Parts: sequence; structure tokens; C-alpha cells
Amino acid sequence: MKAWEYHNRIIRERRAREAAEAVRAGQAETIEKMAEQTPEFELLLTALEQERRQLSAMPQGAGRIPRKRELLKEFLPVVEKYIDGGDEYENTALTQIMVWAFDVGDIDQAMRLARVAIEQNQPMPPGFGRDIRTAVADLVLDWIATRGEQPVEPYFSEIYNQIFPADPDAIGWQIHDEIRLKYVKRAIVEAEKAGELQKALDLCNLAEKIDPQKAQVKTRKAKLEKELAKLAEAAKREKK
Repeated sequence: MKAWEYHNRIIRERRAREAAEAVRAGQAETIEKMAEQTPEFELLLTALEQERRQLSAMPQGAGRIPRKRELLKEFLPVVEKYIDGGDEYENTALTQIMVWAFDVGDIDQAMRLARVAIEQNQPMPPGFGRDIRTAVADLVLDWIATRGEQPVEPYFSEIYNQIFPADPDAIGWQIHDEIRLKYVKRAIVEAEKAGELQKALDLCNLAEKIDPQKAQVKTRKAKLEKELAKLAEAAKREKK
């Protein structure tokens, strides 16, 4: 590495550390400048990148959650300043904080930030090879898988209805069929829980329409058809 490159790198890293320390210390004026001045905002992004690298060095799993909670608390004021200011520019700090909110299970906060990011069509932070809509759809599925006793609604339906609008003339989110299929299969589960067997069967047909090979709903579909036939037969007997 050339001497000047090394020198510039050291300066960038030092300034990034100072930016992160300012955020942690809650220095309002410094945070405001970071959000308003492009060079300072770039330093903030560098500070976030350093935090991401430190997280990556930690073992994967629940051990990262406490640190992510700390980072969420530290950097959220910067994002709030951006949102409240009404400006709109490429802001991966917004999407990074959104991701951490999903990761720690703060679904209300995560979805609030996600709506802003989607409306502004924000890019995802480094390391995400997906657009904002695909990423949010995937992150909601991840949250559902780890939510414990939390209900999936209203967030599951919020995203499902974006992918599959009720209006037949509306265009839903253009995301990968693999994720669309996951949403349909989850919707089947929720319909069955609610006792909506015909809806569950219709969703099985939709799953097969999306991907006949990967849908893997034949057994469930046959069971639903059998249960619906029994109900229809019972209804006929009652009428006699």
C-alpha cells in the first residue's frame, strides 16, 4: 500500500471513530451536521460499516442481538433526523438501522422504517444483493420464523397484499417467485388456522400456479379437498 493511501485510510478510520463516538454520546449538533453535510454523512456511513465488520467478527446467532440493540439505540436518532427533515437522498443508514430492528425483533420499529425506505426506493446496505422490496419481504418472513408467540398480523398481510394486490388490475411487487411462493404457503397456514378451508385450497392452487415443482402442496391440497367434500355432504344431509 502506498504511503499516501495508508495515511488517508488512517484519517478516514479516525474520523469514522469520532463520528460513532459522537452518536453514542448523543451530541445533537454533531448528529445534525452528519445528517445534513455530505462529507460528514459519509463518515457516518463509514462508522456504520465499521460496526458491521465488528458484528461480522462475532459468532453468528443470538449472541449478536444485545450489540445490535445497542447500535439501534445509538444510531436511530440520525435516521429520525433524516425522516423528520423531509429530505430524500440515498441513505443506507436508514436501511441498515431497519435491518437491525428486524434482527432484534422490534417489528413495529422495523416496519415503520421499512415503509419510508420502500416509499423512497432506498438501496439496501452493503452485502445485500436485493432491492428494498425483496429485502423487506424476506426480512418479514425471517421475523415470522423467530417471532415466538407474537401474532403475524398485521405485518404479514401488509406485505402479502403488496405482493398479491386484491385489485386484479393492480401490479404487485415484482419479486422473485421463491419469495412469492413462501408468502402463499404461509397464507395457507394462516387460512387453515382460521378455518377458511376454501381459501386455503385456492391458495394451494395459486402456489402450484407460481411453481408447480416447488409448491409441494399436493398432500395438503388433497386433504383440503376431502375435508371440503365432507362439509358439503354434511350440509346436504342437514337440508333434507
